[in-house]
Parts: sequence; structure tokens; C-alpha cells
Amino acid sequence: MSHALAASSNRRGFLIGAISVLFAIGLYVNIGKVLLGSRTLLLATDVMILALCAVVAALWLSGRARAGAVELLIVAFTIVGTLELFHPNVPSILLGMEGYRRLIFQMLGFLVGIVAIRKRGDILFLWKLLAFCAVPILLYSIKQFFVISDFDQALIESTAADMDTWQIFGKIRSFGLFSGPFHLGIFAGLIFWIAVALRAETRSRWFTWLAALAVCACVASLTRASLIALLVSIPVVLVFVLRHARGRVIAIALTVLITGVVGFYIAKATSSTVASVVEGYSLLESLQNDGRLQGRFEDYSHAVKTLVDYPLGAGMGSASDAMGAHFAASNGLHITSHNLFLWVGLETGLIGLLLFIGILFSIFLAARKLVALDDRPLAMAAFGALVVILISGLTGSTLSAYPVNLIFWTLSGCYVGYLRTLEWNRKPGVSK
Repeated sequence: MSHALAASSNRRGFLIGAISVLFAIGLYVNIGKVLLGSRTLLLATDVMILALCAVVAALWLSGRARAGAVELLIVAFTIVGTLELFHPNVPSILLGMEGYRRLIFQMLGFLVGIVAIRKRGDILFLWKLLAFCAVPILLYSIKQFFVISDFDQALIESTAADMDTWQIFGKIRSFGLFSGPFHLGIFAGLIFWIAVALRAETRSRWFTWLAALAVCACVASLTRASLIALLVSIPVVLVFVLRHARGRVIAIALTVLITGVVGFYIAKATSSTVASVVEGYSLLESLQNDGRLQGRFEDYSHAVKTLVDYPLGAGMGSASDAMGAHFAASNGLHITSHNLFLWVGLETGLIGLLLFIGILFSIFLAARKLVALDDRPLAMAAFGALVVILISGLTGSTLSAYPVNLIFWTLSGCYVGYLRTLEWNRKPGVSK
């Protein structure tokens, strides 16, 4: 028995170590991509994910790990996505694989997280690792708000996105070390909730500063969807987690909202530089004249009509950002949906969309169980990330943003795996 426990501990220690390496490489891989002039490192992380999934499958087959309903949903969604690689609309398998990688592949981290985590301390370790790795990136993104270097220009040129994605209000958006400003905005939202959770867990003021730094980086990204998602998530998460203080949370949220609006207008009146940024975030003033937003609604209408015409999906990559030119070259159908759920529906059909919603709902259920257990740090981190992803996803694909997608899915799997261990240990006759 002791040998079995030791072997199990070693396996999970290996998986947690591998997850740590994946996170660290994912956050800094674009530096290597620019310096080496290739995507070799990205392929290395993909191979690691496949290898870890092979370990998970071996544990399932040997009976040393058990697959639950969430894993079955993910496997089913993966199968649907694999079939969509062969859709007649997809110009080539290689192009479809690029769409597959953006939508589904990083989700496999969920399976690894479920199997790897059995102790709460392992989750805290991954949080602290991410916090440590995030600080240089967040600081660098704030630097970019004021100065864009030659290396920053090289990072921009290494991506497939056009310049309209990188610029707004007449300036280049901050993007950290990622492949776009949207990636930075969502990453800042995830780090914000990890920092808040660690502050609640450790009482260390250092994590308060990290949360503030994440907010500043989110602002520097100049992505309204990300900032709105982060700000709206604060009262939503606190109302969800702090069940006995909901009245106070709502009152404080309204006070902060009123103060923030007044402060924005004061800042706008006193500084022309601040005014240009404030106008970008001020929905009340810019909605009618916002060409980007109006274009989004046209895209939504087109995407819904296409989903009705193609209920079984249009194939992997057919709704992925920056892939339109590849489909156009072969007269294929491509729609940039600018919406998380339309993106999933267009590429995997209504069946894939239902499976995807089921996976997201399982994360919500995990957060609700953590609230019931009064584990506020884990509940805030789990639900906070989900809310940021969903709100940002109203106007963007969200989960195509690497490595945010890998981090989100893997940590979500960690929460589910930890809860499963608690439930298993409560069963009569089962020793811890």
C-alpha cells in the first residue's frame, strides 16, 4: 500500500512539475520565437501536452485514475473537433489543425489538471508560480504604454494579425510578450483573481500590489472588453462568494462605480492624453460612432445566419481570428465571429457548442461547490477566471488567446480534481 501511495505521489509530482514548465514556457515563448525566428518552441509545448495526455490515458486504462463526466465531455468535444478537420470547407488538414490548436488543443490541459491535483497546496504552488512569472510581463506591458522598442516591433511583426489589431486611439496597444493586446487584457484578468485569491489565503500585501499591477496592465492593453470584464467581475464574484455580505458588496460596487465615472470625467477635463484613452473606454460617448463595435454587430448577424445554415459546423479554423485569407484563397467560408460561443458553434456545430457549454458549466459547478465549502480563495480564483473569460468572450474569441487558454483550462481542471479528491475521501470505507 505504501509503495502504491508513493508511486501515485511521484506521478502527480511529475505532472505538476510538467504543468509548471508548460506555464513558464507558454508565458515567455514569444521571446524565443522572435530570437530564433521560428515557432519551434511552440511545437515543443504541443508535444509536451500530447505526452502528458498519453500519461493520463495510460492512468485511465490501468485503473489508477478514473474519468468522470467532465472528462467524457472533453473527450466528446475533442472527437467532434477532430471530425471537423475533414469538413469540405477546410482547405487543408494543416490549416484545420491550426484552428484545432486554437480552440480545442489547449483544453487538453483540463484533463492533466484533474489527474495531477490531489492537494490544495499544489494549486497554491501553481498560483504562486504564475504570480512570479507574471510580474515581469505586467511591468513590461506598462512600459509599452509609454515606449515601443524595436524588440516590441519584432514581436508584432512575428504575428499574423494586421496593424488595426495593434493600434487604437492613434497609438500601439500594450501587449506584454503575447501575440496581441487582447491576450494581455485577458491574462491580466486571470492574474488579478489569482492575486486576490493569494491575498485572501496568505494575507500578504505583496499580492495586493500584484492585483493593482494587473489592473494597470489591463488598462495599458487598451482593450475595452478586457477592462470591462475585469471590472464587472469584481462585484459579480464577490456577490457569488461572499454570501453573507452581498448587500455591502453591492453598495460598495455602486459607490466605486459612481466615483469612477466622476473621476474619469475629471481626468478627461484636465489632460488631453488621458482624454483620448477615457473616450476609448467611455461607451456612452462612443457607441454611436464606434465603427469597430458596429462592425461586430454585422459579424454577429452574419455568424448567426451561417450557424443556422450550417448546424453541423463549417470546419476547424472557419471562424478563427486572422485565418480568413487562407480560406479565401480556396473560396472557403470564413467568418470572424468576435464571439466565443458563435466561434465554437461555427467551427464545431450545435453539437460541439452544447458540449462546450457543458464543460463551462462544470467549472461553474466546481466554483459553487468551493463556495459551499467556504473555500473563498479557490472559489474566487475559479469563478473569477470564468467570469472574465465569458464577459470578454461576448466580443472576442477569448479562448484562442495562448497561453491564457492553456492556463485557464489547466487550472480549471485542477479545481475539479481537488474537489473530486475531497468527495472521494468522504466516501465510507475510503482512507485518505
